[in-house]
Amino acid sequence: MTWKVGADPDRPEEAISFFQSKLQLTDYEFNQLDERSKHFAFSAAGASRLDLVSDLFNSLNAALANGTTLEQFKEEIGAKMTEAWGHPDGARIENIFRTNLLSAYSAGRWVEMTDPAVLASRPYGRFSAIMESRTCAICGRLNGTVLPLSDSWWQFNSPLIHYQCRCEIENLTEAEAKGTVADRGPDVKVSPGFGRPPMMLPWAPELDTKPPDVAAIYLARQRREKPPELPPPPPPAVRLPEVNRLPPKPLELPPPPVKDYRAEVLRDVEKEIVDRKTERAVVVGPEGGVRIDKVGTKNSVTFTEAEVEKMWDAILTHNHPSASSLSPDDIKLAITGNLKAVQAIGRWKDGDGSATRYEMRRGEHWPSWAIVRRAMEEVEPDVKRHWDAEIAALTDRLGSQWASDKGDALKPEFEQLYSKANHDHYHMVWTRVVEKLREHNWDVTYERTDHAF
Repeated sequence: MTWKVGADPDRPEEAISFFQSKLQLTDYEFNQLDERSKHFAFSAAGASRLDLVSDLFNSLNAALANGTTLEQFKEEIGAKMTEAWGHPDGARIENIFRTNLLSAYSAGRWVEMTDPAVLASRPYGRFSAIMESRTCAICGRLNGTVLPLSDSWWQFNSPLIHYQCRCEIENLTEAEAKGTVADRGPDVKVSPGFGRPPMMLPWAPELDTKPPDVAAIYLARQRREKPPELPPPPPPAVRLPEVNRLPPKPLELPPPPVKDYRAEVLRDVEKEIVDRKTERAVVVGPEGGVRIDKVGTKNSVTFTEAEVEKMWDAILTHNHPSASSLSPDDIKLAITGNLKAVQAIGRWKDGDGSATRYEMRRGEHWPSWAIVRRAMEEVEPDVKRHWDAEIAALTDRLGSQWASDKGDALKPEFEQLYSKANHDHYHMVWTRVVEKLREHNWDVTYERTDHAF
C-alpha cells in the first residue's frame, strides 16, 4: 500500500475529511433519503433528536482524530444512548463505533489509492478479506478479486460490504497483479447502503452536485426551518417488559412508487434538438431537473471532469446530425459518468422523415469499458464484412454498366448504400455487443425506436 506521509503520520486526514463532509440528520430524516443520498449523511438508528446525533458525530470525529478506543467511546456516549433507546445496548454502540470508523478509514484509503501519482504506479486493486470462521459468504467470494481500480466494478463492491466489515482493498503494481487480473468481478448483492467508494464533495457552495433531497434538508437547516415535506416522527414505542415470546414478524410493505420525471423533459428536449446541424447534449436527473445543457460541434460535445461528476444516475440525450447510432465515445462517457442511460436522436435524410432514437441503458451497474471494448473487437469485423458484401453485391449487379454512359446515373445507388452503412453500422455493432454482454449476465439493454416529431 502506498501512502502520503504528512507532518502527523498518525492522523488519518482523508478519513477525517470524509467523515466531516457528512450532513448530520435525525434517523427519521435519514430514512427519507434514497441509498445514494445516504452516503452524504450521518445518523444512527434511534437518534430522533439532532442534539443526540451531534453528540454521536462529535465523539466519532474525536475518535478518528485522537485514536479513542471503543471502551472510551462507550463511556462517553453510552448513558445518552441508553436514555434515547430506553435500555443499554453495548452491541449496538459497538456497531456504530466500528462501522463509522471503518467506513472513514476505507474512504481514506480509496482517496490515497486513486491519487493520480499513486494510481500511475499502482493501477490495480485486490479485494482482501480476513478469511476465518466469522467471515461472511459474500466477503469470502469477493476475496482475492483483482481488477484495475478504474473498473466500474469497484463502484459497487468497495469495502465496507456490510456493518462492521473488516475487508480492504490492496493497491498493486502491474507486476504484482500480473496473471491474477479477472475479466470481471463476482456478481454479488452487498448490504443496502454499502459497497460504494467515497463521494467526497464539499457541501457548499456546490449544492447542485448533491442529491436534491439532501440539498433541500441542508438549505432548510441553514434557514433554521423545518425540512420540507417531512411529517413529524412518530412517538417512541412503549418498551414492554421482557417475556418469553416469539419475536414479532416484521411488517412487509411494498416500496412506494417512484415517479421518474425525466420522460416528459427528455421528450421536449428531443423535439428541440433533433434537427440541429451541430450537436447539443442535455443531462437530466431523475427529479426532472436539467443538470447540463451544452452545445458542441458537428461531431462532438466536450465535457469537463466536474460536469461528468454531475451525470451520476442521470440520462444524457443528444442529437446526431448524421442520425447515426451511439458512438464508442458515447458509451465510454456513460460508463465513466455512471449514467442511467445514454441516448442519441436524429432524422436520417434518406429515411421516411421520422426521427430515430438510439438508447443504451444499464441495470444496476455498467460493465467496465475494457469489457465493452473487447466485445466490440469481437463483433465489429463481422459487421464490416456485411457492408463489404453489400457493396460487392451492388457492384456485381451493375456489372459493365459502370463503363457505359449510364455510369453517372448509377452513383446515387452507391451514395445511398454508403449513407445506409454510416447510418446503421454502430446500430448493428451495439445490437451484437449487448447480446454478448447479456450472455455474461450484464444487465444492459439497447434499442432503436422511431418517433414522429
